[in-house]
Amino acid sequence: MKSSMLNGLIAVFAVLVMVGSASASFDVDGTPWDVEWDDGNDPTAQGWNATVLSGLQLNTRIGGGGVGATPGWLTAAGSAGGHVVKNPVTTNTKAAGWTAEWRMFTHAGFEQGLVTDVIAFNDDTNMIRIDYDASTDTVVLRDGMPPSAGGTSDNVSIVLHDGSSTEVVHVYRLVREAGSDTVELYIDNDFSSPAAQITLVPIALPHADAGNLNSVLWGKSLLESSWDYFRFHSGATTTIPEPASLALIGLGGLMILGRRRA
Repeated sequence: MKSSMLNGLIAVFAVLVMVGSASASFDVDGTPWDVEWDDGNDPTAQGWNATVLSGLQLNTRIGGGGVGATPGWLTAAGSAGGHVVKNPVTTNTKAAGWTAEWRMFTHAGFEQGLVTDVIAFNDDTNMIRIDYDASTDTVVLRDGMPPSAGGTSDNVSIVLHDGSSTEVVHVYRLVREAGSDTVELYIDNDFSSPAAQITLVPIALPHADAGNLNSVLWGKSLLESSWDYFRFHSGATTTIPEPASLALIGLGGLMILGRRRA
């Protein structure tokens, strides 16, 4: 009983430390995010080296109205041309694996058909795409190579909005295990099994070459949506550590913050 209570207290302490250390930018297993956007400012201030804000709005004000006008979030108005991109990205490799995570919602009342390439995640060997179809409550995990070249896709049925006026926020996690040919999509921190997964095929001309690799694009403005954050790091993370491990991670984050402030 005492041991159980102690582990519970440790877990609570660790979570509090990690929440209080948000600026340290750690994943749930303590891995620091290599690049992220999460505070409502221009993404170029957080490591994104190119931003096209046509069709995108940075909602830094408190309050306000309109569809998707969420303070601190990035809103895509549904017009073409907007996105956030980083190129080149050398940390995302098949050999080491990687993790990407984003939190967003599609706008209620704007049930668009299929919008492709909302996310284009290209590591050093393959191209991965995420598509959204709000009209059918579907998210698609897709190989960037077309079906004619062996590329496959996997669809996820998910409630993107409840009725005509309520938006539903989801957390998405895209993971490639070290050395794996498979990419997995997890939703809302359910790591028991992937919501979707595909086995990637090698890139090949005339569809793609090495020049199409090592980049990350997200926030395609053609999709009526709002984004809370987008981030990625090297290494695959698909589990939440045990309470004792969480405590060590939290203490480590606190020590790093202490050094940064010293």
